[in-house]
Amino acid sequence: MKRTWFFLSMLLCVNVYAQTSQWNVQLVVDPYPTSFYSVWQNNSSSLYLTANYTGTIRTDYKVRIVLTNGSNKQLVKLTSPVQSFEAGPGSKTFFAGDFLSWNDAVYDNTTLQQILRTNRFPEGQYEENVFILSADGTILAQTNGSFQIIYPDVASLIDPQNATTEERLSPIFSWTPVNLPPTISAKYNLRIVKRFQGQSIAQAMNVNPVFHEADITTGNLYVYPLSELAPDLVETNFL
Repeated sequence: MKRTWFFLSMLLCVNVYAQTSQWNVQLVVDPYPTSFYSVWQNNSSSLYLTANYTGTIRTDYKVRIVLTNGSNKQLVKLTSPVQSFEAGPGSKTFFAGDFLSWNDAVYDNTTLQQILRTNRFPEGQYEENVFILSADGTILAQTNGSFQIIYPDVASLIDPQNATTEERLSPIFSWTPVNLPPTISAKYNLRIVKRFQGQSIAQAMNVNPVFHEADITTGNLYVYPLSELAPDLVETNFL
């Protein structure tokens, strides 16, 4: 079964008023973002923040982001280089790719090595704390948000059983649904090929012509259409 996940644009937007009257910060977080690190590096919509300065004179500032897990263990602390507004008021938006490029970074090494090895964030709940700092480290504004990383379960074929010979003219295919958050939907791909003598299942699925293929976006059932040619001793399998 090939699975394609559609991440709906339900985002958590948090406004927190600044500790000084001249600053506020807005954090936007996808509550169920992708787990893939490479996507975080290039996808600007998963998480971003906007620093807003309402003063009028030139000012310097830094942005600090602290990421903790569900056990309140600090995993990442990232601090930007000194930023400036030559005059105010002004705003600047920072994206996930910007955060990951900052050199002033402190990581939990165990978690970092796991992410780099697997290209995935570990499953679980995360808390993101954001601070706007003056050049000398004084907190000017802060906010926080949370998100959850969920690994979807793998779908399993129920009927017909995987790698069996199917002779019914119009079989009904069914499989176990995957567990997904409410803001994420699954797209299932059903592919049927004929398996020739001496071939493994993997060989048949990879090199043989596709006999029938369908994408299913609702439910976990598919009725083989009578309008199609009858599957003559077709090997069924999910990718």
